[in-house]
Amino acid sequence: MMVLVYAHWCSKCRSLAAKLDNPEFAAASKGLVMVGQNHDDEPAWLQPYNAEFRGYVPKVFFFDSAGKLRRDLNSGHPRYPYFYGSSQVELLKQLMRDAQKI
Repeated sequence: MMVLVYAHWCSKCRSLAAKLDNPEFAAASKGLVMVGQNHDDEPAWLQPYNAEFRGYVPKVFFFDSAGKLRRDLNSGHPRYPYFYGSSQVELLKQLMRDAQKI
């Protein structure tokens, strides 16, 4: 599962969303359950992740079939490991493909 945490007011979220609206992204997502979560809804499931990783957006999390966070699939940023900007779409597509490998 891939969860994109966004906020409507976030310009980086809008820039990333615009880049993800293409056939290559759709192809990379074929085997994933894709979920969008508005950060401002303050869902209970997100609170532990905000506490650990701060409340920045956009964030992309990958979870395994048991619901465990795939910490190995991240952006590599030392302070914001689940942040992906619009310039990181190729990395995100690669991680989407990696998430589907067993």
